[in-house]
Amino acid sequence: MVAVDDMNRKILKLLTTDGKMSYNEVAQRLRRSPSTIRDRIRRLEGEKVILGYVAVVNAERMGMSVEGVLFANL
Repeated sequence: MVAVDDMNRKILKLLTTDGKMSYNEVAQRLRRSPSTIRDRIRRLEGEKVILGYVAVVNAERMGMSVEGVLFANL
């Protein structure tokens, strides 16, 4: 199990904000070497702390609409 220390938390915070951020950019922001950041991210991926990367799509701009009905019994 990988330790989620302060540095890993900072990496995760940056990647949560921008999952496309390069190793170099993360390294610059955290003042670490790109190889250190790469190794940490790969370890987080390998240990399933990072499960994947996704694109958040604006459904309206794609011409899709979402409607729903909710029934609840209390």
